[in-house]
Amino acid sequence: MKGKEAVLIVGSSKDSNLFWATKFDVPDPVTFIQIDNKKILLTSSLETERARKQAKVDQVIDISLYKEKAGLENFSIYEIIPLVLKDFGVNKVVVSESFPYELGKILEDENLSVKNKKDVFFEQRTIKTKEEIEHIIEVQRNVEEVLYETLEIIRKSKIKNNIQGSFLYYQAEILTSESLRRFMNIELLKRDCFSEAGLIVSSGKQTSVPHNLGSGPLKANTPIIFDIYPRSITTKYWADMTRTVVKGQASPEFKELYSAVLDGQKKAIKMVKPGIDGFEIDKMLREFFVSKGYKTEEINGEMQGFIHATGHGVGLDIHEEPRISNLERILKPGNVFTIEPGLYYKDIGGVRIEDLVVVTKNGCENLTHFPKRLMEL
Repeated sequence: MKGKEAVLIVGSSKDSNLFWATKFDVPDPVTFIQIDNKKILLTSSLETERARKQAKVDQVIDISLYKEKAGLENFSIYEIIPLVLKDFGVNKVVVSESFPYELGKILEDENLSVKNKKDVFFEQRTIKTKEEIEHIIEVQRNVEEVLYETLEIIRKSKIKNNIQGSFLYYQAEILTSESLRRFMNIELLKRDCFSEAGLIVSSGKQTSVPHNLGSGPLKANTPIIFDIYPRSITTKYWADMTRTVVKGQASPEFKELYSAVLDGQKKAIKMVKPGIDGFEIDKMLREFFVSKGYKTEEINGEMQGFIHATGHGVGLDIHEEPRISNLERILKPGNVFTIEPGLYYKDIGGVRIEDLVVVTKNGCENLTHFPKRLMEL
């Protein structure tokens, strides 16, 4: 008799594939098995009752009781999994790249075929449902509220000069990347969001390095980049938005840089529709920036210009498919991703403008409502 093929995941809900498949928030490792459309979850006695009430699966097996019935009390979970698979008639499993190597060897020793899926593990994850899009929008609105409040602090701050330059002061205290990041994190927590990956609040020359989190006093008359990417504590979905502002007066060179990034982003968003290759959007942006005189090249030993991809998928992971880059990705309705062009030069600073969009039947919808004009606060 021909054996069955199963999808196999071993991990906690930190594994976004497992959470997506089960909707079960669990801190300790469990085992997920999917045979055709049947979903099975193996848990410890500690989680069995909760799993039966909360997990979106067809069957929950208490692994402790399974061991007892089989007379295998002293066996490890890794030794039990192949027995469970065989009881369900499985002889081949499909696993992700994060699958435990040791368990893979045990399965192969038990004559079970192990296939590593290198592409998107669950293709359906890239097509967001209406409910998933609503979860993402909810986080995005929280992000926008927090940035409004943060920029109000910037707006009310005073510029004071000293021998080291011009800096921002709020209520007699110097404003720093750290103090604003602390404020934003607290405000996000009030809204049931948590920025576990960090927040970017950088200014001056720091902005010429895209992922510089920022540190020290905030500088006046230079770019300040806010990149905010929190996750909902309840739904587990992320949002992502970047804005670049200036407190004081922006230089003419910076204004031109900002205008180029904004115009490029608008052109990129207009291109988003079903059937287009994300590669074409990325290619258009690079060519557009060159036409404006902004090359991406090595200057004094460092790459400067447009030095990252155009965008990335957002959902249960902050970076997921589809990628909008030099890779081929045909866009489909329900894809949610960022469009975030940026230009970075040591002598001017950096600009990044990032929105979240969802592909619709005829084009796309911008999920981000925050203004994009250059704000000189």
